[in-house]
Amino acid sequence: EEKGTVVRANYKNQSQREVYSSPYLDFIVSWPKSDILSLATRPSGLSAGFLYQYNPLTGGFKKILGDIPGLEVKCDKKGEKLVFSSYNSANSRPVLGFYNIKNAEFLNQTFIGLSQKCVFSRLDYDVVYCALSKNFPPALYPDEWHQSLAGLEDEFWQANLRTGETKMIYNERLFDVLDIELDLSENFLYFKDKQQEFLWAIKIK
Repeated sequence: EEKGTVVRANYKNQSQREVYSSPYLDFIVSWPKSDILSLATRPSGLSAGFLYQYNPLTGGFKKILGDIPGLEVKCDKKGEKLVFSSYNSANSRPVLGFYNIKNAEFLNQTFIGLSQKCVFSRLDYDVVYCALSKNFPPALYPDEWHQSLAGLEDEFWQANLRTGETKMIYNERLFDVLDIELDLSENFLYFKDKQQEFLWAIKIK
C-alpha cells in the first residue's frame, strides 16, 4: 500500500528517520520550526484546500485551515502566523489573507494576491512583504498562474499586521515574482522573475 512519508535527515541525506506518514500522497511539506511540520494539500481553484500541522515531538496533529478553494500558505519562522491565498470564483481572482495560528483568528487585512509572493520578516514577526500585481487578469488561481497562463505585474508592498499600516516600497520595474526571500539583515528582497527565471534583488533599507 502506497503512503506519503516525511523523512528527516542531515544535509548529506544520512541518518534518515521517518517523522510522519499518511495514506495521502500529495501534501506540500514545510518545516517552520523544529516542532512544527506543516502539511498543505496541493492547491487548485477547483477544489477545497486544507492545512494541517504535526508536532513530531509529541505526535500532535491538528487542522489549521480547511474547505478553502485554491488554498496556498506561507508561515512565519515561529510558526505562529501565516499568509494564505484563496480563490474567489465570483470575480476569478485570488484573495490574500492572514491568520494567527496561536490565537486561532483571522486578521483584518486582505488584498488581491497570492501567498507565494509574500515573505515574513524575521526581525519583526508582525511585518510581511508581498509582491502585489497592479492588474489581476481574471483566471483560475493559482492553477493558471502556476501553468504560466496568467501573467502578473507586481509592485512590492510592506504590511504591518499589528498596526494595519501598509506602504508601497518599490514599483520602478514590474516583475512576476516567484520564490521571494529576505536576506538576514533584511536590507534586500531576493526573488526570481517567473517569466525569465532570472534572480533579482531590490534594496528595501
